[in-house]
Amino acid sequence: MTDRQVAYPTQNGPVVTVSQGWLRDPQSASGTYDEDWHLEVTFERPDATDPGGITAVTMTSQRADIRAGMLSRFAWAQWLRVAEATIRNPGPDTPPMTLGEGDIFDQMRQWEEAHTAARAKIQAAVKRALKRTPHPGRAGRPDSFYEHVGELYTALLRDGHPDPTERLALQLGVSRNTISGWLRRARDRALLPEARPGRAG
Repeated sequence: MTDRQVAYPTQNGPVVTVSQGWLRDPQSASGTYDEDWHLEVTFERPDATDPGGITAVTMTSQRADIRAGMLSRFAWAQWLRVAEATIRNPGPDTPPMTLGEGDIFDQMRQWEEAHTAARAKIQAAVKRALKRTPHPGRAGRPDSFYEHVGELYTALLRDGHPDPTERLALQLGVSRNTISGWLRRARDRALLPEARPGRAG
């Protein structure tokens, strides 16, 4: 079985931890998780509507000494965006586990299974709604539809996708403009936090 590189964001109050590493032979009972690094990003407050600015960032590397070259090459913008999306969009997609407590591989395997199943269920519900009512008219669709679209979008944000709108359009088989319109309706109905100027989320 091919090793898989994975990233897991978790939240504890105003602190978001983003961990990236490898699942070694993930289908095997003897599989392990090898962490490359993790970031602890501290916000001013644990408020999804307004978490404020970032007050501290701590980076820990399990692979080697942290050197200037590593820091200069690190994708800071991408992973800080993941951290901000996590604190601004709490919900069922947040991993129900804490790094470093208990059997880390079992925790991550259970989270990934639940995470994948929940996302697939939501995506299936959206596709069923599209098939059932391809043209809903000016009234639009029910809140549950836009809420589901928002959940899929924020899940992609947390995964670190640089263009979650385009990715979601491909997944659902619709245009980018259609996804943008659905996200706008979700925000109009207070089902998705407003995006901050100049960034997704």
